[in-house]
Amino acid sequence: MKSTLKTLSSTLLFFWILTSSTVMNAQSCSDYYPTTKGTKYEIAHYDKKNKVVSTDAYEIIETSGNTTTIHVTMTDDKGEETISGNYDMICTEDAVEIDMNSMISKKMAAELAGKDIDLDINGTKMVIPNNLSVGKTLPDNVLDMDIKTGAMNMAFKVKTYNRKVTGKKKVTVAAGTFDCFIIEQETEIHMLVTKNSKSKQWIAKGVGLVKQETYNKNGKIESKDELTAFSKY
Repeated sequence: MKSTLKTLSSTLLFFWILTSSTVMNAQSCSDYYPTTKGTKYEIAHYDKKNKVVSTDAYEIIETSGNTTTIHVTMTDDKGEETISGNYDMICTEDAVEIDMNSMISKKMAAELAGKDIDLDINGTKMVIPNNLSVGKTLPDNVLDMDIKTGAMNMAFKVKTYNRKVTGKKKVTVAAGTFDCFIIEQETEIHMLVTKNSKSKQWIAKGVGLVKQETYNKNGKIESKDELTAFSKY
């Protein structure tokens, strides 16, 4: 049971990070998201003590029609691989959509193969408008998952809401200096207990996510994500 919960926690963390910071690449219907095959970038995740806890390495491996396929590998603070897989982003007429339900179903099925676990996944697609401007409100996103294993039932829910473009600012990180739009949002995560947080994202044209900070209810930084490398083929 402990190993099953550990697998669930790792996989759910993976998708929570994607839900929080997926504004990083998509089809070329927008100047904000790179789509060139071979484009690579890395995002480091820091705890509240500014210590690196994990790193995500991304590579665009295919672009076909309105779909861009990205491979992502997550490593821990010792450089050991924890999760690796592909996911797609779909370009619509005026937005980028990520089907979190499909992503999670595929990944969870692979991670939990052979285990006596039933999953019921529902939710909305993560929608990222292509045209950002200060004052623009972005759509909410909700993910619901019911997990049944043996006599234990768990409900996992992530709701991201009050998403709004609040400003523009030049930001310097390890990967360089970028002109960014600032997106602020609130997130509610429920798994056994409920946790609420606020976050701020810095998004650059042609690059995507440059930086993200997550704050607790007292306004103190709980974690930080930063773009540490970016290169186009």
